[in-house]
Amino acid sequence: MGITVGQLRPYIRRIIARRQKNPSNLVWEVLEARWEAVVTNARNILNERERGRAMSSYQSQAAYHLVRIANDVPNAVVIATSLAMFVMREEHTRLFKTDKSFLYQLARRIRGLTDKNAGTYWDNKSGKLKLVYRDILPGTLELIAKPLFDAFAVAGVRLAELDKRDEKQLIAERERLAAAIKEMV
Repeated sequence: MGITVGQLRPYIRRIIARRQKNPSNLVWEVLEARWEAVVTNARNILNERERGRAMSSYQSQAAYHLVRIANDVPNAVVIATSLAMFVMREEHTRLFKTDKSFLYQLARRIRGLTDKNAGTYWDNKSGKLKLVYRDILPGTLELIAKPLFDAFAVAGVRLAELDKRDEKQLIAERERLAAAIKEMV
């Protein structure tokens, strides 16, 4: 089963809070530049395809999806979602049985940021129009996730470490408070 938006939301909030806490840190500019490099490479792949260069359909489809995401979704949202996936992975390693399963979920979550990757159908039971994300081939998912992994993995793991450090400090602070309360007369 895939990672849902609801499951990822608390991690995204933590990434946003960390960014607001450190808005002038150079890391945010670097991550923006890395995302732009991913998109530029994807656009170059599509341009090469237009000029008739032979390439894997997985490669051209992955580039198409990355450009579509870049055109529809603010950079900060793509970055926060990607980083949140890495933080989630560090905290809940059992959610992802293999590295490949993590890559697939990373690609799916990023693709899910735009509704252009979705179709709709009428659900007679609920009487509502339902949104369904179209599946794509695993090879395409891997080629979407690979540049995201390369761009954001180091920062995501570091943010997870910072969250662990903050949690330990909070626990220690609570323990000191509890000890001080016990000593009160």
